[in-house]
Amino acid sequence: MCGIVGIVQQQETKIGKSIIESLTKLEYRGYDSVGIASIFDNKVLITKDQGKISEVTERIDINKIKGKIAIGHTRWQLMVLQLKKMRIHTLIVVEKYL
Repeated sequence: MCGIVGIVQQQETKIGKSIIESLTKLEYRGYDSVGIASIFDNKVLITKDQGKISEVTERIDINKIKGKIAIGHTRWQLMVLQLKKMRIHTLIVVEKYL
């Protein structure tokens, strides 16, 4: 089971903090990774790492995540396999959307 949230806002401020706060409300299991994709300056920016939300936010600066649109997720791994950072989700499909 995964937790997924999306935010669309008027300002390009603190969207990373808003996504993390929303994901934290969904965190009720042993999630093992977190990913955020935001749109800023017509580019998709991806931030992701292994660990619980509280562990990941100690390693990344969520205030640097900018944009008016963002989607975030937590992943609950079903198998006992060590994740590599490249396998952590936040998948993107690039299309002309702006």
